[in-house]
Amino acid sequence: MIGTALRVAPVGANLDRAPAYGRLGEVAVPTLVIQGDLDFPHIVSRSRHVAATVPGGSWGAAIERAG
Repeated sequence: MIGTALRVAPVGANLDRAPAYGRLGEVAVPTLVIQGDLDFPHIVSRSRHVAATVPGGSWGAAIERAG
């Protein structure tokens, strides 16, 4: 188990090289975006942005007591 943990890439190494926000218009499937009602305001804002930007995207209600 410890050997597996030691072979993991350093923190931050798993980040996308190019942000995907500019490609949200390329999503070609219906998309329901949700978040928890305890999420930070910037997460709620990003969720609404994704729902508004994805073609056929919709924003659902927040999940109660989740965040």
